[in-house]
Amino acid sequence: MTWWTGSEPVDIRASRDQVVSAVKSALDDAGIEIPFPYRTLTVNAPIPVDIAAAQKPSA
Repeated sequence: MTWWTGSEPVDIRASRDQVVSAVKSALDDAGIEIPFPYRTLTVNAPIPVDIAAAQKPSA
């Protein structure tokens, strides 16, 4: 995707914001979902937790 913008940093940020918003709206209107990366962490063994140590105020 290409578009024209001013050369000042504020112009670049403003135009990018408008383009990203327009693309997101178009995808939403078309029912296209942008996938969000999900991460599942699996622990194979119990992890000991010392609740008393966790509740002590730090110095």
